[in-house]
Order: sequence, then C-alpha cells, then structure tokens
Amino acid sequence: MATLQSTIDRSGEGGGPFEIRRVAPEDHARALAQLLTGQPAGAEQAVRDFLGFAVENKLSLDELWAAYKGGRLEATWLAVPCAGRSAMCFLSPIVHRSTVPIAGRLIRTACAALDRQRVRLVQALLDPHHTLQAEAFRAGGFQQLGCLVYLSRQTATEERPLVLGPGLKLVTWGEAGRPTFERAILASYEDTQDCPGLLGLRDIDDIICGHMAAARFEPGLWFAVVDGDEPAAVMLLNSIPQRRAVELTYLGVGRRWRRRGLARALLQYGLSVAWRHRAQRMLLAVDQNNVPAMRLYRSMGFAGGSRKLAMICPLA
Repeated sequence: MATLQSTIDRSGEGGGPFEIRRVAPEDHARALAQLLTGQPAGAEQAVRDFLGFAVENKLSLDELWAAYKGGRLEATWLAVPCAGRSAMCFLSPIVHRSTVPIAGRLIRTACAALDRQRVRLVQALLDPHHTLQAEAFRAGGFQQLGCLVYLSRQTATEERPLVLGPGLKLVTWGEAGRPTFERAILASYEDTQDCPGLLGLRDIDDIICGHMAAARFEPGLWFAVVDGDEPAAVMLLNSIPQRRAVELTYLGVGRRWRRRGLARALLQYGLSVAWRHRAQRMLLAVDQNNVPAMRLYRSMGFAGGSRKLAMICPLA
C-alpha cells in the first residue's frame, strides 16, 4: 500500500503559488466531490455512491491527489492501478484555462510518485469536447494515443460454423498454449493501424493480463488461428454477464494473412459463440484511424459512434 504521507510541490506557475499533495483520508470527501463535479461541496450523494462503488470493487484511493491555491481546492486527480502494470486516471473538470497549468503540474507530480514496479503505463479516456482537460494532460506529460469509437451490434441468431482455409486450425486458450497466443498477438502488431502508439510500451505478459482483466475472462472465448506452428490470427472475447454481452477485447491478424477474409470469418464465428453463451450484444472499441477495422465493423452491422480521446503516459 502506498504511503499516505503528503508529497508537497510548490510552484509559482498558474498565476501564483500553489501546493500539490496526496489527499489524506479525512479530506477524501471534498477531493472526490471536486473530482466528480468540479466543486468541493454539494455532491454528498455522488461521493457516497462513488465510495460504495470503490468498496464493492476494491478500488484504492491511495493515489488520490489534489492541488490547492491559496488554500482553495483547484483540481483533483485519481489513479486506479489495473492489471498488466497499468493505471487508469481521472481528472476533475476544468472550467477555466488558468487551471490548466496547475492541473498539469498536479498530474506530473502524482505520476512521478507512482510505484514503477506496479505501474508502467498510465492511461486516461477523455470526452473529445473537454479540450481544457486534454491540455492539462499534455502539460502533465501525457500524449494522445488516438480516438476510440465504441460500437456494438446484436449477436448472431443461429449457429455459424467457422470456415478456415486449408491447413488452418482454431485453438482455444490454455496455459500450455500460452506461447501460441503470445506469438499471435505480437505478430498481429506488425504494421498495425490499431493504436500504434502503444507498440513497445508493454511486454507481452502485461498485455495478456490487461486483456484478461478487461471483463470476465473465460478461456473458451479466446481463440487463435494457426498454420502448423505459425500464428495467423487471434480473437479475444470477454464476457459481461450483467449486460448480457460479450466484449471483443482484441482481434488481430498477422501481416501475411491480411486481406484474405480471416478477420471477417473470425468475427462472424465470434458472434455465433456469443449467441451460444446467451449474450445479446457484442461490444467493441476501435481506433478511428484504423480504417480497415472500421470498414469491417461497419460492414457487419456494428453501430454506435460515441468517442473517447485516449491519452497515455509511459513511466518505464
């Protein structure tokens, strides 16, 4: 557990001196109100709901930080460690541009205090319209990874067998076959258009741990296609029982096997598998600059279009 002793950073940036410190437990309510609503008071119900969610999901508040200016709470930042030595972070709403440099220093200071053994990559998902928040993250050392588009569609309504080419075989996840999935995932990264800014920032163990934790992991929903010992493609589905859905966590094809219809065949099979698991919808997020993937998903009836700006800060 991280120490709760305050780390203090004083600076003259942002129109005057300000102080940055880790939030002590007795100040959690005010800091969370700022994080959730942009105001340090008047959000009691929202704070209670969040604390209940945190307890239920075992979310730590050890990395809750705040910036104060003249004793006034200006900005709050929270990092939640995730599987795969990553963390998802959240910043309080920013209304005035004068808050941007203060929030940027808050983010930079808090990231510097993270345990590098537990966290190698910090991530944030922002509303694309929240331009001041994006500026603050950039000031804090983050870079834009891409814009994610969230799509979904109904699963299949009947059994659809997987049709593969000669010599190709489908295998499901098992610890003994872990190296096959590792090689299939890494092979699919070659010349990828799917968030290429992530390449080289995580090792394969962290990547797989992150995919397993995306929703409920079920070994029978992870598939790789192989040609002998050579990996051709990989499709990872995770279950979301409370939404009667499955998430397409990852779909990738090795460069040699692209433009042969393999991704479409796997996706059609995945929709059938989801239907057999009593899921009503398949959900996914895709980099809007990944033109081949966007074209595939749209052609297969995936719709939606809500967007989030993905930003990252590598610590290793």
